[in-house]
Parts: sequence; C-alpha cells; structure tokens
Amino acid sequence: MAAVLFTAAALRLAYPTYVEYFHDDAMLVTLAQEMAREGRLPLTGILSSTGIPNPPASVYAMAVPFALSPDPALAVIYVMLLNVAGVGLLYALLRRVLPLSAALTGAALYAVSPWAIWYSRKIWAQDFHTPFLLLSLVLLLYGLTTRHRWLQALALPVGVFAVQIHFAAWALLPIYPLALIAYRRSLSWRALFSGLLLSAAVVTPYALGLWDTLQTDPTRITDALNRAPHSADDLPLGLALAQILTLASGQIDVETANRAAPAPLVLLLFGAPWVALAAVGAVALMRQRHPLRWALLWWGGGPALLLTIPLTPSYVHYYVASLPALAALTACGVVTVLERLPAAPLRRALLGALLLLPAGHWAHTLTVTSSHPFSYPDFTTPLAYLLTVRDALAESDSALVVSDGMAWDLKHDVAVWHTLLRERTTCTRTLSDGYRLYPSGDTAVLIAPDGRASQNAAFYLAAAQGGFTLTARRTEPFTVLRLPPLLRPSPAYDAGETRFSEGAAFLGLDVGEEQVTLHWRITSPPTRGADFQYTVQAYAADGSALGQRDGRFLHGVHWCAGDLLLIDVPLRLPAGTAELRVGLYQLGARAGEYVNLDWLDALGNAGGQLISVRLD
Repeated sequence: MAAVLFTAAALRLAYPTYVEYFHDDAMLVTLAQEMAREGRLPLTGILSSTGIPNPPASVYAMAVPFALSPDPALAVIYVMLLNVAGVGLLYALLRRVLPLSAALTGAALYAVSPWAIWYSRKIWAQDFHTPFLLLSLVLLLYGLTTRHRWLQALALPVGVFAVQIHFAAWALLPIYPLALIAYRRSLSWRALFSGLLLSAAVVTPYALGLWDTLQTDPTRITDALNRAPHSADDLPLGLALAQILTLASGQIDVETANRAAPAPLVLLLFGAPWVALAAVGAVALMRQRHPLRWALLWWGGGPALLLTIPLTPSYVHYYVASLPALAALTACGVVTVLERLPAAPLRRALLGALLLLPAGHWAHTLTVTSSHPFSYPDFTTPLAYLLTVRDALAESDSALVVSDGMAWDLKHDVAVWHTLLRERTTCTRTLSDGYRLYPSGDTAVLIAPDGRASQNAAFYLAAAQGGFTLTARRTEPFTVLRLPPLLRPSPAYDAGETRFSEGAAFLGLDVGEEQVTLHWRITSPPTRGADFQYTVQAYAADGSALGQRDGRFLHGVHWCAGDLLLIDVPLRLPAGTAELRVGLYQLGARAGEYVNLDWLDALGNAGGQLISVRLD
C-alpha cells in the first residue's frame, strides 16, 4: 500500500504547474482568497452552469491553502495531496468490505487511472470533492461495522459537505440509505438523528445564502429551470452512460474531456478490457450477494441515470466522484479473473499490464497538454506559463491587462490575473476596447492572447519602453510591456473636477463626429462589488432633450486610485445640441430598477445627479 500511495503521489504531483488555471478556477480562488486573507465568509459559491449559485463548501475547502499563501500554485499542490489521500481512503474503505487483494487492487487502479489523475490536479470543484466523499464513506462503513456511534454520526455531515462542493455530487446521496439498509442491524438511531442535525448545520450557510439571493432575485431558480433543456433529445441517457463508460475505460481524449461529448470510439475500444472487468466485478458482487452491492452499483453508475433529468447538459466531469467505485468494481473483476488463471507468472503479467498501461497513457496525456496548443474549452494555457508571466508583471507595483472583456464573472483574464497577482501588486486592472487608462505611475502591461488585435494593444505597444513576448505552447503569445507615466490628455470641454459619491471624478469631455469621449479620474475604489452605468444626455438650448446614450462604466474591480480613465461613447450628437449632461447610476436587482449617484460640491454635500457641460 505504501508503494500504491507513492505511485499516486508521483503521478499526481509530477509537473504540478502543468495544469489548467482558467475562469472557474480563478473565480473560486477569488472567493477563497477573500475568505482566508480578508476574513470574508461567503454564503454562496460561484455560479453554477444553470445560473443558480453553488454552495460555499468549495470556498471553505479551498480557503485552507490560501491561509498560508495567496499563491494559487500552492493551492494546486493542496488539491493534489487531497487526492493522494483519497487513494488511501479508498483502500481503507475497500479493506473494510472486500478481501485484501481486491482492496489493494482497487486502490492501485484508482492511483493509476488517467481520469482520476486528470481530475486530481487543479483548483476545480470536481477535482477535490471526491476525497471528502471518501472520508465520509470510510466513517460510515467503519461506524456501521464496528458499531461506533460517533463515526456514524459524523459520516452524514461530512458527506453533505462533500456533495455541496459540486451540484453533480448530490446524485450520490442514495449511497447512504443503501449502506444503512445493508447494515441496519448495526445502525444507531441516536447517531442517525445526531448526523441529521449536524447535516442541517452544514447546509445552513448555503440555505441563508440562497435565501438572500432569492430576496434580490426571486425568479433565479425558475429562470434556471426555464433555460434548462426539456427535451429528451437534449440529454439522452446513452450519452450519460457513454461518459460513465469513458471514465471506466481510463482513456482520455483531450479534445472531448471538457465537452458534453463521449470520447472517440477507438479509445473506448482500447479501454474495453477495463470496462469488461468492471462488468465482471459487478456480476461477481451480485452473485455473492454482497451487502453493499447496490450501493456500489449506484455509486458507479447511478448518477448517469439521475443526471439525465433535463436540468443541464451532461459532462464527463459530473461523474468524477464515481471513479473510486469504478476502480472498486474493476478490482473485483480483476481478482475474479486472476483466481481462474492457472499460472502465477500469467497473473502477474496481466496485473502489471493493467497498472502500467494507464500510467503510460497518463504520461502521454501530460506531455500532449503541456506542449500542444488547444482552444477553449479544451485544455487551456498551463499554469506554468502563466506563472512566468505573473513573475514578470510582479516586478512592477502596478499591472494592466489588455483583454477583450472586463467582467469578473464572465471573462477569464479578469479573475485569473487578479488572483495570480494578489499581494504582488497594489493594483491590477483589466481593460477592453472602448476604455483607455493612463496609470498614475510606472505600470506593467500584459497584452493577453485574446487582446492582441485590440486598439488598446496598439496604443500601449506604441507607448511602452521595452518588453518581451512569451509564446506558450507555440500559439499563445503573452506580451509584457513596461509602461512609463504617460502624458495625460486634457478634455476639450473642461468640467473642472467634479467628484461623485463613489470614488470617480468627472473632468470633462471631447466631442467627435461619431462619439463623445468622457474624461474621468479614479479617486478611490468603490464599495466592494459595486458596478455602475454612465449616461450622456444631449439637450438643445431651450432645454429640450435630443438624445441619450447609456453604457457600462469601468467595472469597479478595476478602479485604481489616481488613474485617468477615458471612455469612448458611441454617440452622434443631434443637430442643435447645446448641452451635454453626464451622470452615473447603479442598476437594481430587478429589471427597470436603478439608483442615481449624486455628485458632490466642495464641502462634500450632494449637488445633484447630472453634471452639465455647455458646448457653445
């Protein structure tokens, strides 16, 4: 077993930064960093694919490494170590209910499974819920077989915490009643009642967070259900079962691993022996009338049945928590077959092949993903390259990322670079076209791959004093520039410097044929999580309204004190325009709701909501 754990650690920890670090990972890291570094306790996690917020359990689990360091690279190793422990937990679980040979074989197969390794190496909820689930089942089985009531009582709340890490894991909850029925004579009703009470406490933070969400957005859940596919053709059972068989086969196809599509048939055929052995193991358990046969069968394949309910498309990663059960079933099949082979050398050769071939397949997969360029949603730029860029950006106290989007919850560059540079720079912001920043001092500029064709890229390339380009995996260029303090333009129509109540001061504007350019100075970051809209309204000399354009102000997460901000507003002024009025407001939680911001006079008193600029 020590050799099995060493193998599991070697395969999972090999080249630890050759892992993905993308949007979902970075959004989760944002919340975990805030919890560990700032003491913010979230009641919900990141949004799920259905639009319903995830429980905060994933944040709580990931806050542990960030209490030691804000570096996501350390958190990656933490996830890997959790999953190495998961191999040991699977052995402890199987050793309690299966013969030693099957327990060792199951742990060994799980240790070398390419899919188990694939989903053991990054900061993604699917990659770290399984160890907690295994811990819960170990507590449950040991509690039932040894009649320890406190183990029985702890099992359910730990399991409820585990399934909260990702919604797909809720499909595994039937394991618990199936196990309790199998060992009902050893069940302590007092322990069960205590476990239910503790489970209610574990769910309470999410219940409060979901309640708060529904207070501001009462139709969140119904909207998610209405967006979900409702046709059986959208979510065929065959696809879900094919994805379970793909996991059982151990054969990874990188181009389909993150998609709602089964692996190519040739890979499934190559993995057919592992699938056949899992089937043999299932039959053997049924013939032996093993008390946990139904629990193991549900664990291995039940989620494929339950997740065909049309709420969301089916993805392979929804079934990651079934991998230990598939390894256990395959181990039972291996032991059954080996017992029928006459020669010991033949048995050793077969077992060696079953362990070495998956390990070799994983080594090939790791090599391909670290060097071959893939496009989203396939394997994205490995963290190793991002860390090299991060270290270059961190040489400056200020960083600016040029990308094609600015929303934290929609654009991966925002969350990725803010979390990688946390506590390494005093200010990091991401910028897309239509907005231009003049930082107050020396700044490092990163032109991300998806921002290279932007107008901002051309602007900062022309203004920079030196830099370099790192080409990750041959076709993913990251350009890092050193930007000196820039000469700041003055507005053609000066409005003085009128501060609004949330950290932004309006300076004036320029008027062109097709656009109006607003000049702002950021005086301080806004209230956490606050975002604003701007409005530009055109009026005639007699005060009659002629036109209006509203749009997104710079996202609050990108406000850095001292920055000069120019916003290009696509607005052709109507003939006879004599006055423009500019304001800021916030959108409400419900459609049509908004709250205007006041501008402040010299004494800090509210002076109104719109600033007037005369054009005559």
